[in-house]
Amino acid sequence: MKAIPFAILAVSSSLLVAQGDKAAAPSGGGWSAKPGSGLTYDGGDNFGLKWSNRLQVHWSYFAGEDSIPDVNTFTIRRARTGFKGHVFNRNITYNLVIDGADAGSSGDGAIKFGWAQWNFSKSDDGEIGLRAGQDKSPYGL
Repeated sequence: MKAIPFAILAVSSSLLVAQGDKAAAPSGGGWSAKPGSGLTYDGGDNFGLKWSNRLQVHWSYFAGEDSIPDVNTFTIRRARTGFKGHVFNRNITYNLVIDGADAGSSGDGAIKFGWAQWNFSKSDDGEIGLRAGQDKSPYGL
């Protein structure tokens, strides 16, 4: 028996076909797209949105011998859609990630993480704010 494993492939997609590095966007904001970075809307200080998708698939093949049949397996491990940006002003930010692969049979989408943050002090060195929602720890080692 021989098993042929295949690596996981992660793909980042955007919803618009870009012309060169950026899609044509009206001056002073509007919609734009960049391959691998997603779809972006710039509404100035009042609203901003970055919409991105991530698809992670896994394919494996098992070559059976004699009476053991060959097995082809294709699974979608992660299918995530993310929305991040700001509302009302640039100090109120949000981030929402929905995982469609974890949705199960209901198809309603599992929220991987989502939060809203108010930055009440901002400088070149950093920002201090209040965040509410579900997220990963914002610090590392």
